[in-house]
Amino acid sequence: MTNPPQLLTVRDIAVRIRRPHEDVVTVVDRIRGWTDVGLLKAVGEKHPGTGRKRRYPETTIYDALLLTALLDVGIDAVRATQFHGPGGASILSLGRQAAQEAQEAQSDDYQGKVQYLVILGRPGQRGLNAYSVYWREEEVGAKQVRIVEDAEWSIVLNVSVLLKSVQPSPKHRLVVRTSFENYRKGDRIEDEAEMSRVLSSEYHNHVLRTVKPTGK
Repeated sequence: MTNPPQLLTVRDIAVRIRRPHEDVVTVVDRIRGWTDVGLLKAVGEKHPGTGRKRRYPETTIYDALLLTALLDVGIDAVRATQFHGPGGASILSLGRQAAQEAQEAQSDDYQGKVQYLVILGRPGQRGLNAYSVYWREEEVGAKQVRIVEDAEWSIVLNVSVLLKSVQPSPKHRLVVRTSFENYRKGDRIEDEAEMSRVLSSEYHNHVLRTVKPTGK
């Protein structure tokens, strides 16, 4: 049987992508704002209501990381919708692919290929050509920056290095607060697939998600 996909809360994502100088609450608010304007997609209802948390697929970490990088280079994240790749692909979809490729090949000394995005600005043009983005792959040490004659500016985002800033996922478990199904108050749920099932069910308010103590 295939396990259900792991779903993350806003805070889960914020803790893993925040910069060292940032407060988690600030990053949480930023992610919520990106969801409100449609840059990030939550699973299920966009506004789930009081007491219910938005939940996101794990790939949202890649999207939020890329939007954060755009902010770091001075580009407002909402402008991400202006950047299109071949065939009209969005910068987030290209970034997701690059991140997945980089994660598979990732090693401590960056041996092998480097995945990166090149964003080109042609403000004087109209349509999809005004701002474009390309996903590139190069050998480590290769000349990665190319000058495009008709672009006023270009920005290179090294996705392979960006991924290194993502914090590892903490180990969680659920503690049952109110009895349901075969569970009784005080029971602990530690299986990842079962946690995902419970958190996405009508019983999500019957449990408390806690960080598993180190070494257990």
